[in-house]
Amino acid sequence: MAALSPSDGLLEQVAAYSAEAVSAVTLEDLSAPTPCRQWNLLALMLHLNSSLGALIDTLQDGRPDLLGALRRVGGKRTGKRTGKGNGTDVPDPGRLGVEDDIGILLAAAVQYRTEKLVRVNDALRERDGPDIVLVGGRPLPCDLVAGAGAVELAVHSWDIARACGRILPIPDAPAAELLDLSTLIVDGAGRPGLFASAVAAPPDAGPGDRLIALLGRTPV
Repeated sequence: MAALSPSDGLLEQVAAYSAEAVSAVTLEDLSAPTPCRQWNLLALMLHLNSSLGALIDTLQDGRPDLLGALRRVGGKRTGKRTGKGNGTDVPDPGRLGVEDDIGILLAAAVQYRTEKLVRVNDALRERDGPDIVLVGGRPLPCDLVAGAGAVELAVHSWDIARACGRILPIPDAPAAELLDLSTLIVDGAGRPGLFASAVAAPPDAGPGDRLIALLGRTPV
């Protein structure tokens, strides 16, 4: 059974991992495929940035039904069709029409919103009793929702590293807790539109590999 609340410092650990993952992203990487089969790296970075924004807004303002907001974010497809074999529309970095390195700018945006999420979560944890938001129509405390956001941030940061050709394991300590929290996402109504079906992890896999396997990625 998942913990009722994420531990102090979990989100900070995931934020540090994410900062390392996005630090290597450049414009040349944005057309690369990702473990999220329907997205190239540009689409994944845009999704993660928008998802973080939706999570921050929900925790700050109590906006109802975060799951619906995340599915709307995940469902957006813009730009030229570049997906191979699956008919998916994904953004084409070559058609953005700007001179700046969009990879670096998107990495900075993700890091900024990640740091803001940490600050918002810290402020909420100092209150007496968490606020409640809806996830798929189910009322959940804000700190638990922030923990679910930490799962998405960690796994998509792993995706980003892989798209850049890097092997960047999720550290064991946060991964073990995220593995418990992830059952709140993948069970019942939480999986459709957010994560692929689980794959088998090696018998001797650590918590990081077990986490990414549970969320549809093949450990490397």
